[in-house]
Amino acid sequence: MAPVQSADNDVFGETEAFFLLNTAFLVAGEALTAPGLRPEERLATLMECHGEALAALGPHASLSFGQFRAKLRGPVRDLLPDWISSDGLEDLTVLDGDGYVTEDAFDLRWESTELLNLIKKLRDFGGGRVSPDRVRHHIAQTEVFEAIAGRGPEQYILDRSNLITYPAGDTGELSGLGLPLKAVGFYTDISYQALYHDWWFPCPVCRWPMKVTQHQAGGSEYGKAECFYPQHADTGARYSFQPTNGPPLLQPYAEAFRPTAREAPLHLTVPDQPPEARPAAGCKALTRGVWRYTTVPGLPELRLHQELERRLAGKATVQLWPLGDAYDHRVEVTRPDGTAAEFKADLKDYTHAHTLGKSIHRAKGDRGGADWLVVPDHRAGQVPLLDGVCGKYRMRAISATDFAEMVCCEAGVQWV
Repeated sequence: MAPVQSADNDVFGETEAFFLLNTAFLVAGEALTAPGLRPEERLATLMECHGEALAALGPHASLSFGQFRAKLRGPVRDLLPDWISSDGLEDLTVLDGDGYVTEDAFDLRWESTELLNLIKKLRDFGGGRVSPDRVRHHIAQTEVFEAIAGRGPEQYILDRSNLITYPAGDTGELSGLGLPLKAVGFYTDISYQALYHDWWFPCPVCRWPMKVTQHQAGGSEYGKAECFYPQHADTGARYSFQPTNGPPLLQPYAEAFRPTAREAPLHLTVPDQPPEARPAAGCKALTRGVWRYTTVPGLPELRLHQELERRLAGKATVQLWPLGDAYDHRVEVTRPDGTAAEFKADLKDYTHAHTLGKSIHRAKGDRGGADWLVVPDHRAGQVPLLDGVCGKYRMRAISATDFAEMVCCEAGVQWV
């Protein structure tokens, strides 16, 4: 299908159509399971999303309302027309087995939004009940930046660090952080998806409320609590519990992952002791988007900074979020022979490497001036693709441990 020219001379092509479709799928999937909706409200949202999907597919599309609903529980590739590439999306689904929107689908929506904003914003999704604006609980990094900027670089580092290390808690604890009023607005009530009766469980890695589901096996009931971020869940933040009227006691669902000695310094380890249940009354948590794109990548950013600062004391200047957060890390190293080297790095945690690659291409490199694109170690498989794109713009892509080891080597410091 050829791109469609709009009345404003904007080109509506594959990227724009994919964004519109992905938004419709995500909103509709949420509407299928969200509690508290009257049947007519649920139906109205699904019909609106069906209309959004038809608008993206074009005037000759054939997708009945029944087909649209049925496809929400299948793979994303079955929701896309032939003229939209499904590369890298082969196993992606909108809803998981428990009926919740998957983390990969949420990530894809945010990541495609970021890419779309680099092209043009063709359409305002504002307005409407629980339509795209209402359940688009992601907040772009620019909004986080605007909320905590303007109070000086040291205060910015403190405020952003607090959003990373305190993504949830009781209101007294959160009010003591001294965040600006706009940033306080990022905290909302604990989501129904993370509640067992009136209890919630903080992830032992990121401290955000874990997803809670109930299951049956062999005639017995049991509950599960696992982090919404797959990496945390897969490395040990996944638990089971027995039904109870009081606070449930979590038991590890599987043995925690143990990294290699080389990757251990930057690994966010799951402790042996499971987290305790906390009452939901009086507690708040960051919206999902702020948690996913501030807290989640912020944890490896802070760990990388702390490890480099500790290991390179007296041998390098290590800065976090320099120049008003133009990028994430600047390390100025004095080599053993007395010469100097500078490393400017930006850490990106994208689920979908091809979307990040397109964003780099659209921006013609890093908008803040970083020379290195760093990905968390568990995304090391993305490096070859990203390095190919970065190479066109005098950048390099690298995993976090490889970057840290390289910088330490330049300073004459052994990594492990």
